[in-house]
Amino acid sequence: MNSAIIKDLITKIGFPSEESKEYPYTKNLAKFKLIFTKTKNRYFEILCLNQNKLKTEILDYLGYQNQEEKHKFSDHELQNLASQASHLILNKMFSYYVIQAQVHKHYGIKLENLYVPSSEQTFQDQIKEKFKDIVNTFEIAPIFQTDSFDEIIQFSDNLSIILQEANKFFVNLHIEELNEDIISNLYQMFIPLEEKKKLGQIYTPQDIAQLMVKLTVQNPNELVLDPACGCGTLLHKVYYRLKNLKIEAKIPLNHKDLLSQIWGIEINPFPAQIAMMSLAFMDISKITQVSGILLEDFLNIGPLKNYFVKSMNFKTGKIITRELPKKFDVIIANPPYIKQELIPNKKLMMKNLPIFASYREKNILPSNVLKKTQKIKLELTGKTDYYGFFLWYSNYFLRDQGKLCFIVPNKWMDVEYGKKLKKFIKENFKIIAVIGFNQNVFENAQVSTLIIILKKEKDNFKRKHHYVKFINILEKEGRQKLEYLVNSSLRPIFKAEIDWNGYLFKNESNSLQCTYIRQDHLNYLEKWSIKYLYQSHFARILKKKSLIAMDNLEITSVIGGIKTGANDFYFPSENDQKKYSIEPQFLIPGIKTGRKIPSKIIIDQAKNQFLSIPSETNISKYPGLHSYISHGENSKKYHERRSVHWKPWYSIPKNKQDTPDILFLRHINKNFKARWNKVKCVVADGVRGIRVNNPDHLLFYLGICNSTYFYWQAHICGRWEGQGDLQLLVYELRQFLIPDIRKIPQEKIVNVEKCMNKIIFETQNSKSKEYDTMSILHKNLDIAVLDCLDLKNNYELLQKETNYLEQSRLTKKF
Repeated sequence: MNSAIIKDLITKIGFPSEESKEYPYTKNLAKFKLIFTKTKNRYFEILCLNQNKLKTEILDYLGYQNQEEKHKFSDHELQNLASQASHLILNKMFSYYVIQAQVHKHYGIKLENLYVPSSEQTFQDQIKEKFKDIVNTFEIAPIFQTDSFDEIIQFSDNLSIILQEANKFFVNLHIEELNEDIISNLYQMFIPLEEKKKLGQIYTPQDIAQLMVKLTVQNPNELVLDPACGCGTLLHKVYYRLKNLKIEAKIPLNHKDLLSQIWGIEINPFPAQIAMMSLAFMDISKITQVSGILLEDFLNIGPLKNYFVKSMNFKTGKIITRELPKKFDVIIANPPYIKQELIPNKKLMMKNLPIFASYREKNILPSNVLKKTQKIKLELTGKTDYYGFFLWYSNYFLRDQGKLCFIVPNKWMDVEYGKKLKKFIKENFKIIAVIGFNQNVFENAQVSTLIIILKKEKDNFKRKHHYVKFINILEKEGRQKLEYLVNSSLRPIFKAEIDWNGYLFKNESNSLQCTYIRQDHLNYLEKWSIKYLYQSHFARILKKKSLIAMDNLEITSVIGGIKTGANDFYFPSENDQKKYSIEPQFLIPGIKTGRKIPSKIIIDQAKNQFLSIPSETNISKYPGLHSYISHGENSKKYHERRSVHWKPWYSIPKNKQDTPDILFLRHINKNFKARWNKVKCVVADGVRGIRVNNPDHLLFYLGICNSTYFYWQAHICGRWEGQGDLQLLVYELRQFLIPDIRKIPQEKIVNVEKCMNKIIFETQNSKSKEYDTMSILHKNLDIAVLDCLDLKNNYELLQKETNYLEQSRLTKKF
């Protein structure tokens, strides 16, 4: 490892920077990295040799759902297994020596080393025996519990030698010299990024964790739960926060009492081990006090079981038992970011959650739970991402007036499944604050996130008349002002400024801005992100105008492209056309993907051909077509796709062959352009389009679609993707608002058409394509379009907002 990497590692585990050049653990960190790599490689070899011996339970244990025993692993999967196996065993070994050092230091108890070379027992047998002794004697679960690797994977001689080297490394590490902060950070440093991403576990940055806890934990006696605690980052901050609040309130400090207020639930064994140990190390002198970390799936915490953690005091031998409380004052989490398609056992989870919630909320006796499930319904769709279920179920773990603070992706505010989630939030909570960031807060995750703070409130009147704060952090300095802004009431002078639509946009400072809106004015059917979080002045002006939806069906309609699932068949390549000699009368202009859209504004020729076969065609009369269809019949990937529902399967009905008049890409970047589909190309899904019912209106709406007004709406109605793309789905495009040509003076319509014609001419014919010329032409088009809305004087505002939205999207850091 080079010096830069070592310096970075030293910084991450908390060593003082001024000592980094001479600190004796520099070489040790590099050595541990080498040991881990060797261990992983040896585990990989063993797994390669013993694939058929891997049992179902080890696949379940490591997150491989619904796999058979004879499952053939790919190299990637084996590397993943090897990585987890390595971390589990090395974490147990490291934890053992931390405990050994501390109980000797504070209690004078000497635990033997894990491995004694002179013993007749193998290395694996010795460490299994020591771990078993720890569990039986001191009950520090789940750190040393037997796992599937212990039962199934037998160490090879080479792996045993490497682990003996690791054992020697830990023995000589002088762990007793390390404090709790260094040990805790050291644990988290050992987790590879791939492992963090596997179950959506991108761990919370320290500064964000500190911010979330500061905004939520307000009372020194609050009971706190993190239902997806990972390595315990948030719980660390909770411990320090409660400690400081107790000091301010002059309440006597006690490590045991502090731990009794903190609970975490974690599904993955490795981070659960880290969370348990690192919490216990918050006070090393009291290492034996039990940490409330449960190795469970939060969404499977049901009503028919009580959940306990136990520990034995090293000094007294007394068993300490704690039961997971039924209700909490604060629930704080960075829940897993798993797409709904990848949620394991989703149907069973959705079936169980209402039953579990009924018991928790109504306090129904377990024997009567099944009879009363109708009392609570799961107000979420099957398309809800994982964190949505965490938020919904957390409600039933909260006391009335309890607070919930989650950091989650922001897309739930704008997508279809988010409507039910927003409705649920409105009907059960006061929404204290929704806090967005101009820059992504997770260094290695391509997702835009926000913090949502809720307060459980059963009183409908209080919820309705509560003012929600949508806060947008423009600069990092704005985070310092959040605590006051979030916890302060809406000042009386503000109420006089609330507009007719029930909300107030206010720049609090150059580093943050805030939109206040009364909760009963929040419409869960609307998109919340741009409208409230990134407040638009132009949107407020536009709301007073009489406009029609893009998908009005009378003048224009939105087209999404054909969704066959077998586009390769319906858009045969030039080679296939020649190979099978497909008769040309069955090939018409087509656009297979957005990447194939011509760059010109007027599309007068296609780069693809679309297979258009009338359903009544006698195939046997056309040998080329017959041979190509036979090829499709014999190819599973074509014949069994969605198109098989059409009769015959190879003939897409004429009314399903989408030929929009105006085309643009589903993914929009900085160079947005709408095209005129003059040759009526058939387009596939991935290309967005608009059909104009009256050809005489086409040029006018082509001008609308090429204006900044349309591009601004794409930011308002669309969704911002991780790489800075702007994505438009069909149902989002349907929400665009356009002027009704039937209600616009003819001279304004003609002006838009003239401006569009000049852009077409300049684009098609000018060789120079001068930037200044095109800029002037586009400005003239923008003003002409705004004139149709009677907003001609708002050109500068529209341009400013669009540039701001574009730059905010394109400059996000990942």
